[in-house]
Amino acid sequence: MYAVIKTGGKQYAVEQGDRLFIERLDVEQGAKIEFDRVLYLNADDSIKVGTPYLDAVRVIGTVIENGKGKKVIIYKYKAKKDYRKKQGHRQPYTLVEINDIRVNGKSIGKLFESAPEAPEQMPSGDETAAEASADDSLAGAADTVETSEAAAVADATESEVEIPATVEVSEAAKLDGEASEAEKAEAEKPERPAVKRTAKPKAEKLDAKAETAGTAIEKPAAKRTTKPKAEKSETKAELGAEKPAAKRTAKPKDAGKDAAPATSEEE
Repeated sequence: MYAVIKTGGKQYAVEQGDRLFIERLDVEQGAKIEFDRVLYLNADDSIKVGTPYLDAVRVIGTVIENGKGKKVIIYKYKAKKDYRKKQGHRQPYTLVEINDIRVNGKSIGKLFESAPEAPEQMPSGDETAAEASADDSLAGAADTVETSEAAAVADATESEVEIPATVEVSEAAKLDGEASEAEKAEAEKPERPAVKRTAKPKAEKLDAKAETAGTAIEKPAAKRTTKPKAEKSETKAELGAEKPAAKRTAKPKDAGKDAAPATSEEE
């Protein structure tokens, strides 16, 4: 059985003996507290739903502790704005233990107490006799099954055939005969002639290479088309001698200074 209560803007499903953290209440530690906003009640398949609350239902609890939760860091940051803000927060809470759920002022545990269980009925005399006869018949059937299985096992062991020694001797003789025939076949096989060595020794290979090198056709020497340095210098001297000397057309410096400028009359 449980109930759904509303406190601090939240809903909680509670049972008798539960402990829960709720939003901080202005109640001293150890004091009794009554939750009157009950939304739902389920007790031994009896369901009640409030509209929105159940007026006749109350949940009773005891305040165990008033405290604060773990610290949470709130950090604000804006890029390129030189804005940083750090802040811590600890959420206050009240720890409550649920003691009882009451309907019309009466505890719900007393209203919905379960009835005592009825004692088991003893079997009558006819039922005991029938059960005893059934047990005897089952025991007799089990004994017959065991005896039949034992007889079948004994017959199977007697019917096993022993292997005579003569069979083992004949198998050994067969194996010896097969081994002798294999040896005879190997002895009758003709021997293969030795394979002649056709590869030339290393000395002969070297002589053959020397002969082929001597008989190789000699290539003619390449003609030299470039002239030697001495011939080049002679041709340059000949070319320089053939050129005529250039005529000097520029006037001497002294002649230019002595000459007087022409007048207008002479022109």
